[in-house]
Amino acid sequence: MIIEKNVMKTEAKFSDDKTNRFVLSKDWNNKKSRALLISIHPSISSEVTLDLTTLLVINELEQLGFGAVDIVNLFPKIFNKLIVEEVDLKEISENDTIIVELAEKTNTIILGWGRIGEKSKAVKKRQEELLTKLVKYKDKIFVIGNDNNEEFLHPLSPKARKKGWKLIKIRLCSI
Repeated sequence: MIIEKNVMKTEAKFSDDKTNRFVLSKDWNNKKSRALLISIHPSISSEVTLDLTTLLVINELEQLGFGAVDIVNLFPKIFNKLIVEEVDLKEISENDTIIVELAEKTNTIILGWGRIGEKSKAVKKRQEELLTKLVKYKDKIFVIGNDNNEEFLHPLSPKARKKGWKLIKIRLCSI
């Protein structure tokens, strides 16, 4: 009989009023690489509660050989549905500072926001603003793809979930 045990260390950084989540960190093996995943906006995930996106991120990254992830978002406001008009510039500034600090410390940055920027000019502008701040880390920025050469997938996308993730290095012209 084999018994395996593991403890996952979790940390969530919220605003004082808990309306914003700036980072959700999950660490299950500190001997392996840590990834930074940038998604769209936080939902119910906290230091204990998992939503489907967070669960899929952890499962896929573990399969890819990672031991930890810091999950951040384009928009830190905790929404049931993204409402770009409700975005606070002060919150975005604090969020971007945290993202850049985490980008400095990791070898792998994953853009996990999917193709939402193709449908929203406001989101596309926000993506471009953040990528401008991350341009010096372009050599370690990847997108979620699959074996069918589809890329810029969100973790919830059936195209990303069917056979697992393939991390694809972002092309310079994408930034």
